[in-house]
Amino acid sequence: MASPKTNIPVFGMVTNGDDILFVKLVNTQDTSYCGVSCVFTPFTNIRELYSILQILRRFGQIVI
Repeated sequence: MASPKTNIPVFGMVTNGDDILFVKLVNTQDTSYCGVSCVFTPFTNIRELYSILQILRRFGQIVI
């Protein structure tokens, strides 16, 4: 994994232009774990756009 610190999870966002998926990677000394969110489709459901913006805002708070 790309994180030099093994005890801190790594978050990411994967998109194909229409759908958005969030990923959380946790690397321990013994093994690695991956968690994925549900697939968000903001262009189909406007409520999902607000959920995506909340997640991205939270990412910004974690980073800063």
